[in-house]
Amino acid sequence: MPKTIAKPAKPKRKQRKTPPAPIPPLPRLKLLEGDGEPLESDWHVVQIHLLDELVRQLFEGRTDFFCGGNMFIYYSFGTTY
Repeated sequence: MPKTIAKPAKPKRKQRKTPPAPIPPLPRLKLLEGDGEPLESDWHVVQIHLLDELVRQLFEGRTDFFCGGNMFIYYSFGTTY
């Protein structure tokens, strides 16, 4: 007869006594939309799609990755206008 191993019970999470602090609203920001330079040539578009396809082939069957291109990220409020 095979031995069974009992899994330890998960400890119960403590209930919060006070509600979480509200998140302050973000200020209205005018975000930079461009610098007057063209974003990309036709070659850049082909490169973005090629790299995207290569990464998706490399990670085929996996669901723990994200692949994107031609995205702009604001890292802090100081970089907005």
